[in-house]
Amino acid sequence: RRLGHSSINTTQKTYLHIIQELENKDTDLVMRMLSGLS
Repeated sequence: RRLGHSSINTTQKTYLHIIQELENKDTDLVMRMLSGLS
């Protein structure tokens, strides 16, 4: 509802790929930072 959708399912379907992409970028960044520590 916060984004104007009547159903949470609509919001999830619309934005799930964006959320997953951001999570992947965060994971990649953390892994690069950790590999630089060794």
